[in-house]
Amino acid sequence: MNKTYIKPPKSWENYTTHHIDAINSKWYKIVTKLQSEYVNLTVNYFSKKDMIFMLLPVTTGTISSPSGFGSNSKPVKVNILGQDTYLVDSMQFYLEYSCRLHNKGCYYLAPSFRGEESDRSHLNEFFHSEAEFVGDLNDVIKFVENYITSLCNHFLETSCEDIIKVCGTTKHIKEFLSLKSVPRCTFEEATRGVPRIVRRYSEIE
Repeated sequence: MNKTYIKPPKSWENYTTHHIDAINSKWYKIVTKLQSEYVNLTVNYFSKKDMIFMLLPVTTGTISSPSGFGSNSKPVKVNILGQDTYLVDSMQFYLEYSCRLHNKGCYYLAPSFRGEESDRSHLNEFFHSEAEFVGDLNDVIKFVENYITSLCNHFLETSCEDIIKVCGTTKHIKEFLSLKSVPRCTFEEATRGVPRIVRRYSEIE
């Protein structure tokens, strides 16, 4: 592992100089390139599946991600020109409707907003790569496994040196690709013995 890799500058901690520091940061420049590669690969991957990209609004009157086990997310309410609405937490309903226009599946890349505090397992604002297509749960799992595998192969082929510069290694990617099959577990198995998540759930009740 490269011990001299470029670490995140955390320039956001000083908002008065962050905009200048980020422009001059090698870390931000590399991450920007990697982000672009991710978008390019995502579009190519979904296109090869004959799925179409949807441009969808970031506001909605319908929330699709209810509070549940492991999350206490709430809608993010906003007022735009005197009208109350919500920032999208997911565009699931939009995508399901869009599948009536293109029945081979639809997808998008866009921001999502959740009304909860960020922690090690949750972000309250992030970019979403989300899709809807015809199939059962096993079809979805296989689709996502192939998507991640394609991402890993693409990054190793196009961005290996940049990844080493900011991570110090590509071992984590190669180890994933060396798996004969991606391990699976139920949600209950994944959260077993995690008191923090249980506590969050009990707070909802």
